[in-house]
Amino acid sequence: MREKSTAPIRIEHLADRILWQGRSPYQEILLAENDRLGKYLLLDGDMQSSTSDAAFYHELLVHPGLLVHPQPRRVLLLGGGEGATLKEVLRHQCVQEVVMVEQDATVVKVCREHAPEFHGGAFQDGRCRLMVGDAFHYLEQAQGNFDVIIADLTAEPRGLNFPELYRLISAHLGLDGLFCTQLGSGNPNEEGVFLRHYRNLKKHWAVLCPFVQFIPSYTSLWCFLTASHGPNPGLLSASEVDQRLIERTIPSLQAYDGVTHVSTCHLPKHLRRALVHLREGSG
Repeated sequence: MREKSTAPIRIEHLADRILWQGRSPYQEILLAENDRLGKYLLLDGDMQSSTSDAAFYHELLVHPGLLVHPQPRRVLLLGGGEGATLKEVLRHQCVQEVVMVEQDATVVKVCREHAPEFHGGAFQDGRCRLMVGDAFHYLEQAQGNFDVIIADLTAEPRGLNFPELYRLISAHLGLDGLFCTQLGSGNPNEEGVFLRHYRNLKKHWAVLCPFVQFIPSYTSLWCFLTASHGPNPGLLSASEVDQRLIERTIPSLQAYDGVTHVSTCHLPKHLRRALVHLREGSG
C-alpha cells in the first residue's frame, strides 16, 4: 500500500492482510495488517495510526495536558475516530465526561469492529458520549466550558478554517483550561505547518508549550502542543510527571513517563530557531 505524501519521498507499507477497505462519504479508508506495523489505518492514503506505535502519538497528545490540569473533569475530543486518544483520556479516573465529536462514523465502526487494539473498549465506557458530526457545528452549539479540549485532527485538511476553530475552542475553555493538539511534521524544511498553527494559536492563548516526538510509522518527527492562559506542562520535572501519574492511578504506559516528558520538551535546534524567527518577525 503506497502512502500519499506531498514530500519527495515515497513510502509503501506491505499488507499481509486487508481487514477493511472502502470509502465513506468523507474519505478512503484502509485498515490493514503486517508483521512490522501490526494493524494500521490509512485515510485518503495517509498513515493515521498503527498498533505497533500508537502510544508514541496518543500518549503524548493526551497526558501532558491532563496531568498539568489540577482536576480535569470534562473533556472534549475532536476527531480521533479509531478511539486511541479516547482510551488515553479515560485512563484519568478524575475525568467524569468525555464528549467525542467525530465526523466519520464509518471510521469509528471499522475500528470498533476490526481493531480493538486501538480503543481498548473505550467506546463502551459510561463516561464517553460519542457524537457523529462536525466539530465547528458542535462548538457553535455547545453549552458550558471544558477543562481540556483535544484536537486529534489532520493538521492540513482541505477547507478547514483553523483560525476560526481555535477561536471557538478558546471560547469553551475554563480559565485553567488547556487545549492539546498535534501540529504535523517537525522534520527540517517541513515545519511550515507547525509555524502557521503556532502563529494562529498565539492569538488566543498566552502560554504555548510545544513537544516533539519521533513516530516510527510516520517515519517523521511529529509536533504536539498545549495552549493555555497559565498551566504549562513544560515546567513539570520528570519526577513530578511520574508522581502525578501515580496519583492518577495510571499504570506504566508504553511510551510516556517523566523522562520522556522532559526529553520531548527539548525541541531540536531547527525548530527552536524557527520559533525565534517567528517571534522576532511578529514582535
